[in-house]
Order: sequence, then C-alpha cells, then structure tokens
Amino acid sequence: MVVVPEQPVKYLRKRPVATILLVLINLAVYFYTSRTRSFLQTDSYFIYTYGFNPLYLPTLEGVRRIFTSMFIHADLFHILFNMLFLYLFGKSVEAVTGSLRFLLLYFAGGLGAVLFHIALIPIGGYEALVIPAVGASGAISAVLGTFFILFPHTRVSLCMFLFFLPICLPLPSSLYLLIWFAEQVIYGYLNLGGVAYFAHAGGFVAGIAATWLIASGPIKRLKTRLTSPLEEYLRSIGVFPRKFYTLGAGTKILVTLLLLALLSGFYVSWETNKEMTNVYSLSVEAGGVNDTVILYSQEDSWIVSQSPVEAVRFVVNRLHPAGLLVNPELAGQSILDRTIPRYFVEIYGVRTPVSLHIEEAVYDEKGLVKVFKGSMRSYFVLVTATGEAFLDESREVIVSFNIRRGQVETLKYINYSVYASTILTLVAIGVVLAADRFSVVTDMVYE
Repeated sequence: MVVVPEQPVKYLRKRPVATILLVLINLAVYFYTSRTRSFLQTDSYFIYTYGFNPLYLPTLEGVRRIFTSMFIHADLFHILFNMLFLYLFGKSVEAVTGSLRFLLLYFAGGLGAVLFHIALIPIGGYEALVIPAVGASGAISAVLGTFFILFPHTRVSLCMFLFFLPICLPLPSSLYLLIWFAEQVIYGYLNLGGVAYFAHAGGFVAGIAATWLIASGPIKRLKTRLTSPLEEYLRSIGVFPRKFYTLGAGTKILVTLLLLALLSGFYVSWETNKEMTNVYSLSVEAGGVNDTVILYSQEDSWIVSQSPVEAVRFVVNRLHPAGLLVNPELAGQSILDRTIPRYFVEIYGVRTPVSLHIEEAVYDEKGLVKVFKGSMRSYFVLVTATGEAFLDESREVIVSFNIRRGQVETLKYINYSVYASTILTLVAIGVVLAADRFSVVTDMVYE
C-alpha cells in the first residue's frame, strides 16, 4: 500500500533541502549496515550496537543510542516505506517551516517517540527494556503530526494493488492520519509484538505539539506574504469570504479522545511501575556470547524475557522452568560443585532432558539468583512451519554459562518519561483544539 499526498503549498517553490538530506543520510546508513546481507536486511550487529535499548538509558551509551537508532532500519521494506513517507510529507512541511525548523521537528519526533516508548513499558511488558528499537518512524511520525495540523484537507491517494492492477482511493489527509494514529494507539494497547506502536504515537503527538513552536511564526508570515493589504481588508469586511480548511469538530473530538486514552495509559503505567520493585537484569554469557535478559514478577509469577541469542536462550529456557533462577526454597543458599545428572523441563510442550553441573550458584534472601556458573547438556527443540515442536535427539549440545544479576536503573526513568509524555500530550490537546490558528489558509495556497 502506498500513500501519496498532494503538494499543498502552491506558491512556495523551496527545495526541501533538509528532507532530501535526511533521506540520503538514512539511505547511506542502510546501505552500509546491510552490505553483508545483500542489502535485504541490516546486520544484527548494528541493530544491537546502535539501536535504542531502554536498559542503557541512564548512561551516555543510552543517550547516544537515542540518536543513532533514528538512522538504523531493520530491512529493505522498513527503509523504503519510511523514506517514502518522509519525502512525500516532509517536503510540504519543510516548505512552511524552513529547513532548520524542520530538522528540529525531526529530532523532536525521535525524542517524543523515545519518551512514549519508555513511559508505556509497564503496559507492554518489561521485556521491552532489552529489545532494541530502530528506525526513523518516530521522527517521521512527528512530520505526519505537523502535516495533520497544517494541511488537514489536503487530499491523499491511498493506492494498493489488486491482481496487479493499481487502485487508488482519495481521502482527506486528516481522515487518513486520524485512522493511522488510532491504529498506533489501539495496536499499542493490544501489545502486538514486533512494532513499537507507542513510539509512533509519541512521534505523532510530538509533531502536533511542536507545531505551536515551530510553525506558528512561519504560518503568520506566509499568510501576510500571500495576501495584499487591500485583499486582507476586503476579506476582513466580508467581501471575499476567507475559507479556512482546518480540522473539523468531529476530527478534533476523535483526536482528543485518542490523546486522553494515552493519558489514561500513562496513569496506569505510573501506578504499575510504582508497585514494581522486583525487576532485575540478568547478564548471561553462554557459549562465548553475551546478552541481557529481564527477570520480573507479575501476578505472583516470575517472567524471563526471551533472548535472540541462541545460546543464551538455550540456557535460560532450561534453568528458569526448573526453578533454578527463582526458588524461595533456595533463599540465602550457596551451591558449589554440584551435579544434577538428569532433570526435565517443558519447552514448547516438549519434555526436554537436561544434565547440569553447577560450579557456583548464589541466591539472595528471596531465593533470586545472584550468581550462577556452570555447564549443561541438553538438546534443541525444533519447531516446524506448521507449529509442531519436537526434540532434536541427533545432536547433544554442551554449553558453559555464567549469569550475574543486576539492578535496572531505568525504572525511575519510566516515571520521568510518564511526566514528560503527559505534558507533551496536554500541549498536543491544546494545539488540536486551537488548530484554526495553525492550519494554512487553502484558498490562497492550495492548488
């Protein structure tokens, strides 16, 4: 599906320098980071090195990743659709705001996306603390948010292919972007995995809110430039009625309801995080590779996030179900040089044998692991395309591992993000309600 907006600014023929520059930078970064994968997808090294990881937020590394993540994309479709949206919507917004203000809008959108992503982690699950987020989607969402306020009645063509035949449906941009924003909010609450929907919503809200700061001055100058004093006077006395193509009352109400839905989410997130004291990081070295997983309690059970690193996932999935990462019966104990010849855990419903040698295991007064060193022997569980799981008994796997528990400093920053996101959303509500002041007058500048 392709969305093509009309070019709304008729009299401004400025070259969209900042928009083109951002597109070229993003493309150059993608070609460099995907060159080892035939340009089809980005090497995972770059995603895990430069993607935004909330766990690192309190550090300089975490702050650096906020900005580097805006230029890393997962695969070819990710970069192409993002750059298409950035260029098609960005050139119109930049024509009004100017290049410098447009760049500020872009990065403000990225920061807004990060704020919302962090603020709503308790709703989506604390596993998001260690999942890297990449892409310019949050920054581009800010461009969409500003476009939504500036040019609400610009037509967009929603084009799709049916049996290789293109079918295009014209829609007002306000309707299309309202539906798009509603999807981000709803899908975020449904916790559909793989996409940071709340980050998209955060960028969109940041773009709406930023319109007040970056566009009000340029819009006033634009209206003055395109209207002669005589014409302005005649319009003011009603000789030439002025047509304001701004957000309709229904659209304002629906957008405000969506923004209020986000505010309610911030409250739930804040309340949940306030009660959340049992969230820990586990640094796992297994088979010579490292990764960090999150261990946290929820509704009287303990959850461990899944790792994309095969060896780490192999170890954690055989220790946690056996009660070797959390076990009140092991509270305050230290275990040295002990072998468990054979025990079984269920993985994807398959009874899986494990042999374990414990070099050292230390538990705190709650029975939570602090240190765990050892090695294990087991088998992989394979899952077919149809979802059937079976034990691969053809190859026994031996893995040495070292686990250390740490504190998650990001928890307090979740509350800070809730406060900042709440303020940003309230400003956005104010801009939506006062959208008449920011929308461009279309009888002067629309085709």
